[in-house]
Amino acid sequence: MNSEIKTIIQVARLYYEKGLTQQEIATEMQLSRSTVSRLLEKARKEGFVEIRVLDPYNHNQDLARTLQQRFNLKACVITSTGVSERTSRRAIGLAAAGLLDEILKEGDVLGVSWGSTLYELAINLNGVTPRAIQVVPLLGGMGQLPRHFQVNELANMFAQAFGGTAYALHAPALVGSAEVKRALINDPSLRPVISLWSQITVAVVGIGPPISVSPMLSTNYFGDSDVLALMHQGAVGDICARFFNEYGRLCQASVNERIIAVDLEDLRRIPTVIGVAGGPEKVRSILGALRGRWINTLVTDLSTAEELIRSIREDRLE
Repeated sequence: MNSEIKTIIQVARLYYEKGLTQQEIATEMQLSRSTVSRLLEKARKEGFVEIRVLDPYNHNQDLARTLQQRFNLKACVITSTGVSERTSRRAIGLAAAGLLDEILKEGDVLGVSWGSTLYELAINLNGVTPRAIQVVPLLGGMGQLPRHFQVNELANMFAQAFGGTAYALHAPALVGSAEVKRALINDPSLRPVISLWSQITVAVVGIGPPISVSPMLSTNYFGDSDVLALMHQGAVGDICARFFNEYGRLCQASVNERIIAVDLEDLRRIPTVIGVAGGPEKVRSILGALRGRWINTLVTDLSTAEELIRSIREDRLE
């Protein structure tokens, strides 16, 4: 295999299997973007890459209808599953961006949480119709975690895309004690933002994985006793750092007293709550969110939707 073919295959794998953009590939391989584009075109022409267009629309529609009826959802959107986790997240983000563009109205107050899929949504809001909305974080930030967990930055991205106004919540999502939390939420600089939670008309939230693999564990805000308590109660997922079990019941743990975030009972009162999530590790997480009625709209991918339906049917047989 000559060196050019090796390069073509390497570029094709990064683009189609890993989900990297052409610019990211150019940076990683120290090539120009035009060279990457030319190599991808050559990969298709030379037969190194086979592109097939499959129309899963009807099947997706049937699954979406099943989930919508089963959980009384306002809407359910199912995208194709990508060849990698990143491409699946990108597809979910694109679909959620389109849905948000459809339903947001002038004067709406949009609440946003955090997560990698939510970040994909935010970066795919190009071309949305401008409208005067307000965007407010649903929880505090997490300083030690990556960019997609910086909720103030996400809120700003949403506001910029729609030409709206973003409000920043300058507080961590998890603090050291209940006393610190009380002091912060009563601080005059935070009250105006927190008071907007009761005015939210549309919320878009990520759904976190089980506590045992939650990225929040790396923050060290969770003590061993917190983790054990949540695991003992079967915490399969979280929304806004509020953990719940597979039946949708909130886990009762002392860590809840240290979380600066919207209460899920208040989240449930918001007219439209869009959950964006996918992947095999989140099937039980999404089921818990649906069963608890913490979301009333779902955007996910095909493989996840199929696993959701399978899990529902298996549970009925038990």
